[in-house]
Amino acid sequence: MNLFDKAKRKDPEAFEMMLRDELPGMYRVAHSILQNDEDVADAIQETMLKSWEKIGTLKKPAFFRTWLIRILINNCNDILRKRKSTVSFDDIPEISTTDEYFADSWKETIQCLDEKYRLVIELYYVEEIPTRKIAKILGISDENVRSRLSRGRKQLEELIGQKEKRA
Repeated sequence: MNLFDKAKRKDPEAFEMMLRDELPGMYRVAHSILQNDEDVADAIQETMLKSWEKIGTLKKPAFFRTWLIRILINNCNDILRKRKSTVSFDDIPEISTTDEYFADSWKETIQCLDEKYRLVIELYYVEEIPTRKIAKILGISDENVRSRLSRGRKQLEELIGQKEKRA
């Protein structure tokens, strides 16, 4: 019996092994949306709980990663909605933009992108998810994903050009 089948039968060790490979990518996606380590931890924890509860509904192991990221994005969006209703963005302190996954300049630059472009660029270039799967995850068309990638790249070019002029 493979890990997926064991996890569907509620074997916690099998489920943990499946999640272990996905955690770095989950962190990057959640951080791209939330930009706050405490909220990222909450989103990942909630995703792990929900996916554990619903693993039996997943039919094919090939869709595990996509399914998990969709749950994560929904949890991140829930946190953003709660944050907007309880805290003014002006009250949120400046977040450090350094971590082990990105070079400082890249991280700072990508954080300046509009969220819809930042997320698509993160999923496509960092997580290496094809546009077709990104479309499913985000609930938008494949053409929309490609359009956001194109616009995001243009924004990146402009931001990099601005940084070079200042340097």
